[in-house]
Amino acid sequence: MKQSINFTKLLIFVGIPMLPLVVFWFVPMAVSLWLSFTDWDYISPSYSVVGLDNYTSLLTSSDFYQALNNTFLFTVMTIIPTLILGLLMALLLHRKLKGSTLFRAFLFSPWITPMVAMSIVWTWIFEPDLGLLNEILGLLNLPQPAWLQSSTFAIWAIIIVTVWKNAGLGDDFL
Repeated sequence: MKQSINFTKLLIFVGIPMLPLVVFWFVPMAVSLWLSFTDWDYISPSYSVVGLDNYTSLLTSSDFYQALNNTFLFTVMTIIPTLILGLLMALLLHRKLKGSTLFRAFLFSPWITPMVAMSIVWTWIFEPDLGLLNEILGLLNLPQPAWLQSSTFAIWAIIIVTVWKNAGLGDDFL
């Protein structure tokens, strides 16, 4: 017995759930793609179509390649340590050692700490003159960089905070 597809049911079960995807994802993506071929500055009412000039300018810009390099560095240096530390913490929690309840509380603290409070504390930690991290580095006779004021070290400060924030992600079920 051959069953026919009811178009109304198909529209209800597929079309309605697709509506937010189309409105909030596909349409903005198409508009962004169209805007990339113009010189519109998002403020003035007029614009002109410049074709591939924006892409040519982008691909010949050293700033673009620096941003690409920073993105690659951030991605590699956050994903790998986060996965390794997360696995090590999960294995440690799985062993049911003494003090594991306290360890779980510390592991959960990055999730319950408000982002504003966390940012303030990490800013104090990275403070170049009186910060905890530079004090520890000074005790070890290591260089004490201006973490958040230096373009060389700022990305490393962001990487450290990101790994700290995400290392325990997924271990909350233990």
